[in-house]
Amino acid sequence: MSKEAVKEKLRRLESPRAVFGILLIVWIPWAVLCFPGNILYDAGTSIAWFLNLNRSNVNNPWFQNLLMGVFYRIGDLAGIPPLGVYLYCCGQMVLEAWILSRLIPYLAERAGAGKGAYLLISLYGLLPVFPIYAVMMGKDSNFGVALLAAVYLLIRAATEREAFWSRPRNYWILAALPAVLGLLRNHGGWIPLAVFAVLVLKAKKKAGILPAAVSALAVVSAAVLIPAAAGIPAGEMKEEMSIPLQSTAYYAMAHPEEVTEEEWNVITKAVDREILLGAYNPMIADPVKDRSVFTAETRGEFLRMWLGLLRKHPGTILQGWWDSVHLYFSLTECSPVKSHVFFGVNMEPELQEQLRLYSWEGGNYIAKGAWHVSMMVPGIRVLQRIGLYSWLTLGMTAAALCFRKIRKYLPCCLLLLMVLGACLLSPVNGYYRYAFSMILSVPAVLAAVLGAVRRHRKDPDSK
Repeated sequence: MSKEAVKEKLRRLESPRAVFGILLIVWIPWAVLCFPGNILYDAGTSIAWFLNLNRSNVNNPWFQNLLMGVFYRIGDLAGIPPLGVYLYCCGQMVLEAWILSRLIPYLAERAGAGKGAYLLISLYGLLPVFPIYAVMMGKDSNFGVALLAAVYLLIRAATEREAFWSRPRNYWILAALPAVLGLLRNHGGWIPLAVFAVLVLKAKKKAGILPAAVSALAVVSAAVLIPAAAGIPAGEMKEEMSIPLQSTAYYAMAHPEEVTEEEWNVITKAVDREILLGAYNPMIADPVKDRSVFTAETRGEFLRMWLGLLRKHPGTILQGWWDSVHLYFSLTECSPVKSHVFFGVNMEPELQEQLRLYSWEGGNYIAKGAWHVSMMVPGIRVLQRIGLYSWLTLGMTAAALCFRKIRKYLPCCLLLLMVLGACLLSPVNGYYRYAFSMILSVPAVLAAVLGAVRRHRKDPDSK
């Protein structure tokens, strides 16, 4: 075969269609082994909410309840409940592969990353966490896909500049994504909205006011107006109090003699003293948080008291916080209380019986074995740790702030920081699924940043 023929075949492998096909070829075996999909506990509570089987959990986004419930209902109406879940998981897998098939060639050909960007096919295709989460029914997986789409468009906006904003289709799609992110995760649309509004107003001046306003209305509708109109209850206040509760418990154990009677009075309005001290676990806030009760008044009192403790002993409060989040920066450790990945159906046995959802145990066994083997290989293991992606996020953000040639990718970094920030306020230390949406997008942003550096070295005057 001539060199020209070889080059032509390689060019064909670099097309979006080829990338899409390769990813599906290597992901489909995971979709088969994990039939009907890897179903998170939260997905089960969303389906139960939709079916009115159990509405005690009010903390899942209302749209997730609707989305997952509808797909379950499709299978149920066909007499095969797992079928609806499988359709959902396969559809999510195909959508994620399609976005990557557009993104990876774009990074190589347009964003300056060169042929090295095609190494991302190996990363996304062969690293087990990516196909496992691609066929996972859970709010973190679909939020990650939507965030990846937003990152792709932001990379295009940074690369194409005026040409990108000259096409209304581009900025209207980008305007819709903050609302989509807000539908898929509570409070998930506000920072993307701010990023989009700044970009469109800067690029389009007065003409950007309309898309910015429409995007803002869509986010407010998704987060506030629709739930209020439909009578959907707000999430529990205690869900946002994990870190204050954790660091207060640590403080009370470190300085028991300095906690005043007045401070204890404020604390015990929310949670019993014995529970705060006896159930405290730096790896997970749930044992304390789940047995706490907050109102708007007691939450305000608790936060003011907590700020007082911070003023008295800032090092202690910060240490209590760090003990509850440090695994998000570890390159060697993972959470001892929550699974790194999930296989099969994860929900209460009674609910699983009601929904008639069962895993293929033989396939799950093989998939688990393949993942465990991958975690025994040092290089591959590090690539599946949260810490690598947290440090890359911080490093890219710092570089974008310091170096003008990389600054155009700061909007992408802000979306990654949004996820990392949420992890650092979360109830679980080092929970992989909380960080997954950041992990999914970091390699693409890194390739774009390195592409900008590469292009600048070749042509210092390039924009």
